[in-house]
Amino acid sequence: MIDTVKQTKQLTQIMSEQEILKEMARDMDVALFRPYDESKSAKILSISEKELIALRQQGKIAYLHISGKEIRFLGNQLLTYLLDCIVPVGVATDTDSDPAKKSSAKHDKPEAELVSVGDALALLGIGRTKLYELLGDKIIESVKIGRRTLVKRASLRHFIDSQFN
Repeated sequence: MIDTVKQTKQLTQIMSEQEILKEMARDMDVALFRPYDESKSAKILSISEKELIALRQQGKIAYLHISGKEIRFLGNQLLTYLLDCIVPVGVATDTDSDPAKKSSAKHDKPEAELVSVGDALALLGIGRTKLYELLGDKIIESVKIGRRTLVKRASLRHFIDSQFN
């Protein structure tokens, strides 16, 4: 497991997050943009459905709220959560291997209100051209800081929610 973590960390320095997600999806036989129900999602993460529900309610894992009580998780949301659970070599951890507990330290700090274009692409699962079209039409809000374009996280959430109403 330690070798796997070292290899994954080395890969993150070389590969983009999207490339890593594609590789993980291939290795784990998970379709990045297929919606999975809670039962299958829990199996993919190797946790109980109860733990998955708790993660969702705490805002520690992204999900799709389709209609009424119907909740689904896209493969890329599940794999992104797993990536967030990777603990860098040399960082002291609990002996508990529960992914929810491993990632809780990361989620204790406030979530960034602005995300990079790359992160917005991964969250939405769309292409760069479509994202810039949505930004240009002011459907999704962004700000420029220096040469960087950063996307408002709240605007992304609003856009995703609006697609299911």
